[in-house]
Amino acid sequence: MKIQTQLVSHRKATFKGVNQKKYITIHETGNRKRGANAQAHAQLQQKGFHASWHWQVDDQVAIQSYPHTVQCWHAGDGEGTGNLASIAIEICVNEDGDYHQAIQNAILLTKHIMKEEHIPASRVVQHHHWSRKDCPEFLRSGKKGVNWGQFKQQIQSGGSHIHNTDQTIKLGHTGKGVEQLQQRLNRLGYTVLIDGSFGQETLFAIRFFQARHRLVVDGIAGPKTREMLLRLQQVKQAAPIRVVQYGQKNEAVAVVQQSLNQLGEQLAIDQSFGPKTLQAVRTFQITNRLVIDGHVGPLTWEALHQSIYS
Repeated sequence: MKIQTQLVSHRKATFKGVNQKKYITIHETGNRKRGANAQAHAQLQQKGFHASWHWQVDDQVAIQSYPHTVQCWHAGDGEGTGNLASIAIEICVNEDGDYHQAIQNAILLTKHIMKEEHIPASRVVQHHHWSRKDCPEFLRSGKKGVNWGQFKQQIQSGGSHIHNTDQTIKLGHTGKGVEQLQQRLNRLGYTVLIDGSFGQETLFAIRFFQARHRLVVDGIAGPKTREMLLRLQQVKQAAPIRVVQYGQKNEAVAVVQQSLNQLGEQLAIDQSFGPKTLQAVRTFQITNRLVIDGHVGPLTWEALHQSIYS
């Protein structure tokens, strides 16, 4: 089965905390109309739907919309464990799709996430577990020829293999691909340990790189991030650097806040460039003999990087 990453660029329908990833919650979309496949649901989230989930899977592909660390609105339990500590998978039930193949793909995806996030089968649960909603409806009733007991049995047997068409590298991954990524980061001045293990240090460097170069700040080395790293290494020229300033609300602001906190500040990581973040930036600029304008432009970005990694 193929997987794709189409991360949502906003956080309109999510909580602000970090998902503890203790459970996997299985849903069915409920939309039986023709064309209501994984791609359609991924686009629905991108447009700003009133709910959110990490994955949608159909008979062809699984698409990830949010990193597993994001707390999505999917379980119907408010600020309960379902929303705050589980990874959501929506199985598409569109009438022009192959439901049985969608279930098989969902089994593969679930097993893949179980292995990746160290989640046991006992913590793979139905949406019904959290809010008593009749979901996943077809799996619960067995109307389509496969029931929940069979689903649970399948996720506990055999191996799982998913072909990642995006060749993403992210937190927890190891191997030659991670080592090459770390080497490229180092050549561009991001000092990280080259050990072939994607840990917190590599995650921070990737987020820092993304924030500086107008990329989605998700900490995942997907196609666009890796292409930018390679291009900059090859041509040795600067890409347009994002200027972060007062009044902005985005993930680049969160990277600035995290960076300043590593240097001793105690800012809320709220993605909002308000008075406290402004004062912290100005203080940093004073300390580092920079122009005191409160903007995080090229020179301030560089000084932050040097201060953290020196």
